[in-house]
Amino acid sequence: MIKLSGGPALSAGRLRRLRSKLRDERSGRVVFVSHCLLNENTRYLGGAFRPGVVHEVVDPFLQDGIGICQMPCPEQLAWGGVLKRRLLLLYGRPWLAPAIRPLLPALTAYTALRYRLLAGRVAGQIADYQDSGFDVVGVVGVDASPTCGVTTTLDLNASLQAIAGCPLNRLDRTFMNDTVVNGSARPGRGLFISALDGALARRGRQVPLLRHDLRSEAPGSLLPPGPVLAGLAGRPRTQRPSAAVAAARKATGTATGRHRELAERIPPRRNPRRSPCGLHWHSPRRSSRPAGEPRTCSRPGAS
Repeated sequence: MIKLSGGPALSAGRLRRLRSKLRDERSGRVVFVSHCLLNENTRYLGGAFRPGVVHEVVDPFLQDGIGICQMPCPEQLAWGGVLKRRLLLLYGRPWLAPAIRPLLPALTAYTALRYRLLAGRVAGQIADYQDSGFDVVGVVGVDASPTCGVTTTLDLNASLQAIAGCPLNRLDRTFMNDTVVNGSARPGRGLFISALDGALARRGRQVPLLRHDLRSEAPGSLLPPGPVLAGLAGRPRTQRPSAAVAAARKATGTATGRHRELAERIPPRRNPRRSPCGLHWHSPRRSSRPAGEPRTCSRPGAS
């Protein structure tokens, strides 16, 4: 019996028969992509370099007949909608810059909690596809993002300090991309990709992790566009040993423990010596025989 995620149990034979009788043109392969790769309208202000779709990322999957699953935008859900209005409150307000560092731990904890819940839903969708016999070819993240970065994220403190510290009359697109993004980029994973990796690992799932650097979209950029394979997300489920193997391991461990306990009770012999008869060993205890008396064996029948 197969228990599909979010559905009733279904026998494997019945499922194969239905698929064989209702075979169609689906490829059986899907990829999960970050939201802004299909809709750059959700990018931060000044960071959209395409009207909508990032074709250099999406087109290879379309040509290979791979279905595209758009993940929700975590920043849209956690930071105040499409325009991230909660962050816009900081733009061009230098007097708020000193409050960023003490408030950053609370902001990060709130964001991580929202992302963890969202990552659990996405991991459930990935598990549903895999349980249904589909091949999830990967998850595509966006480098230089504090949320969806795969190998490159942003230093939140540095980026928010730069946003708040820049007066409105100097704030423009060049400042956002050169100073805020490029100036705050550092190696590491974004908050949502880290949460998704943990959610997949808890479900015993593993999928390839691909990256696309949003800085490669800027005119004149020398960075190669994605998608580029950057590792794996999650961890495969370890196979549990059978009941017989588990019982044997438990019995072996118990016996070993008892032997160890008995061995600790018996004091070890120090420098044992073989008796003159050569038939058994003597412990190096002080002998009570008079000095000069020949050493004999106490074993009956020994001469």
